[in-house]
Amino acid sequence: MMRKYKKKDFKQYKKSVLYWLDRFGITEWEVDFKHHKIDSTAITTYNNISKLVCFQLTTQIEFDFCDQDDINKLALHEVIHLLLADFGYAIEKTNSYDSDLVIAQEHAVVMRLIRAIDE
Repeated sequence: MMRKYKKKDFKQYKKSVLYWLDRFGITEWEVDFKHHKIDSTAITTYNNISKLVCFQLTTQIEFDFCDQDDINKLALHEVIHLLLADFGYAIEKTNSYDSDLVIAQEHAVVMRLIRAIDE
């Protein structure tokens, strides 16, 4: 099923991301936003050293593992990735875990936090 995200969706996504950044007290990052065609519904890319982050929302997508219709929950999902950024970076730098395992565990925590916040 093809999903399209228009300017109004992007505006809401951006507003929601900023809300959650404030709610979690994430203020040390320089934040940017992009709305363009990407291979996921949304992606958060960041650099732990420079503290630059870019929240991206696709314009359209056929399929994604993140099956999320609610734009606000999608924004929350991406902000939680940033919330865990330093945790994941530290584990990766210590070579304690396989990178795929770190990513899988991060997603598990993201989903748990969303459920907890959503209740």
